Amino acid sequence: MKVMSKILALCLALIMVLTVAGCGGNSAGGGSDKKTDASKKDLDFGGETVTIIYEYQPSDEYGIDASRDRELDRIKELNEKYNVKIEMKKGPSNYNEAIVSSISSGVPVGNLIRINGNKNYDFIKAGLCANLNDAMKKTGIDMTAPQYDQRTNKYYNVNGNQYVMAYFIPQETLASDLWYYNKDILTEMGYGANHINELYESGKWNWNSVTELAKKATKTDANGTITRYGLGFRYQYISVVSMVLNNGGKIGSVDEKGAPKANLHDAKVREALQQAYDWGAVDKVMATTATNESDNLFTKGEMFLYSTKASFAKNCYNSGINFGVIYPPVGHSGTKSVVPISTGSCFMVPVTFQDKADKYLMLMDELYGEYEDASREDIFKADFIHLFNEETSWNVLKNATLNTEIQDNDDFIAFNLEWTDPAFGTVCQNLVKGSITPGTVVEKYNDQYQAVLDDLFKGYALTGVKK
Repeated sequence: MKVMSKILALCLALIMVLTVAGCGGNSAGGGSDKKTDASKKDLDFGGETVTIIYEYQPSDEYGIDASRDRELDRIKELNEKYNVKIEMKKGPSNYNEAIVSSISSGVPVGNLIRINGNKNYDFIKAGLCANLNDAMKKTGIDMTAPQYDQRTNKYYNVNGNQYVMAYFIPQETLASDLWYYNKDILTEMGYGANHINELYESGKWNWNSVTELAKKATKTDANGTITRYGLGFRYQYISVVSMVLNNGGKIGSVDEKGAPKANLHDAKVREALQQAYDWGAVDKVMATTATNESDNLFTKGEMFLYSTKASFAKNCYNSGINFGVIYPPVGHSGTKSVVPISTGSCFMVPVTFQDKADKYLMLMDELYGEYEDASREDIFKADFIHLFNEETSWNVLKNATLNTEIQDNDDFIAFNLEWTDPAFGTVCQNLVKGSITPGTVVEKYNDQYQAVLDDLFKGYALTGVKK
């Protein structure tokens, strides 16, 4: 029965080549087949310490949360099973620079390194990442299996070579934008506490309803100073990309040759830019503050609607605010709400360890394989459900994380142009502040971004995502 389950799981995984998996299955090591199992049977590290580098320090203490406890148990199991010592460490503060210098000098900061988008292509072009093609062929590991994040993996399949491994880590969500709202302010305005969810259910949760609510929620003092904002964006560029997706468009795409394209001139993109500009510069219902200040405005009750990271529920819970969560609103040309998914968080093997890439791939396949006694949904629920006082908002966060039917992504985010010059993040911030107009964004920056992309990817095709 167990063998049949594995075969069935593999067949299902092959069908989902370019989709993000929802809830995981029940067998550990979801990417394994008979060849993989045979390879792992003889896996022995001879007591070697395998160091995995993160941008944060993973806790070694039990009792902080259930999902980390499971991971610590899994590490102990693998240490014994494969005669290895897995060590998780925080990397240097100058993270990306340390990665480059350490690998270039032949002494990498770790055996495996977690990277997160803004330098990933630079690492590949500089020859710092081990090529995983032979490792996958040798081990039989299939990265289209449910435990892998196919969206991120495909973006780092360059010129036909796979350079990273990306996993669905159970306690994390890839959803990059949900809309939080203050239920007390909603009641104060004369609406029921479930009004926004009712708008969503009736198909009326859209930019027009946001404008109406945000105008009513905004307050000013006798001097005309805004004392409560109707709306805010945590990261302007992520919210703008989310608006484009929910208007049925995409800022970035990849052509049939694997070459990235900028599409700021597209009509659906223009509509989203105009609406963001109107909320910030025309209607003046939007806070255009920096991230931490925007967080504080919402958790102190000085902002009504907040387009923010999906996991913001922890901030709300800790503040004691009476909050709700809903999917992003639909645009004028959109047909349904979609949740944008982030790309880029993944692991690389330094090229220094090219000859060990198969062993490290098998170890990571086991480390982030599915658990026999709990699905991905079970683990995510254990970490997050206690943050909510009603089921509707909890289901929004859960579905945003696990339901592939409501997820989408814009290639523009994967291109990481928020880190270029001009930074797309700065452009979007200036847009909502009214420093530049939507027309200027299109006319001035589309060609600039296309030139950046042409230069960045010259000689490199994104073969995992080409049309």
